[in-house]
Amino acid sequence: MADLANIQEETGAAPLSRLDMTERSKISGFGGLTIAITGFCVILAAVVWLATLQRIAFERTEAVRNATAEISKLAIAYEEHSLRTLRGVDQALSLIKDEYERRGSYVDIPRLISAGRFDPALFTHIGIVDKHGALVRGSYAGARVELSDREYFRAHIESDTGKIFIGEPALGRVTGKWAIQISRRLNRADGSFDGVVYMAVDPSYFANFYRRIDLGPDGLVSLVSARAGSTA
Repeated sequence: MADLANIQEETGAAPLSRLDMTERSKISGFGGLTIAITGFCVILAAVVWLATLQRIAFERTEAVRNATAEISKLAIAYEEHSLRTLRGVDQALSLIKDEYERRGSYVDIPRLISAGRFDPALFTHIGIVDKHGALVRGSYAGARVELSDREYFRAHIESDTGKIFIGEPALGRVTGKWAIQISRRLNRADGSFDGVVYMAVDPSYFANFYRRIDLGPDGLVSLVSARAGSTA
């Protein structure tokens, strides 16, 4: 205190009272406390922001995981429905093939349909094409139609795979409706080509099933062929 007084005397500064010095100490202490509080608030805000970002990232990851799981379940349901439908088509074609190869062209397709052997909602037409490509039997009576240029006819005449052939959607020449052409080869007793039995599957059969599940305003499901692209 003596040194401070000497300095004040040499510089001519007004002497500080004890009260002034106390006030200055309080102000200095308050300023330090303010800085400390501000720093703490900044750190706290940063921690809260970081926690919020982490929470958002976690919720987004959970939402993506849940959406992926839901889509997987829907994909499995669609796949099972498509496979059941194809098995049903194959059973119908195999039945007609067996009847034709045993009895010839006298297969009564309308009788089989009326007996409930096939689901009429599944197809627009069922037909038998002879080895020359002419429609000789069908679910609709009508004039003979030339079908030798159809994709399925050319595929079966070239080789006997023993499997169904799924062609591109085509506009039916009997019904005038678009359909997915699914067919089987017909053989003579010696194994030579004797024609084709085909079912024109209505794409709306698949679409009606897809509509039962709400996919939201931006949802989309499509039945896709590896060869022909989207079919329904």
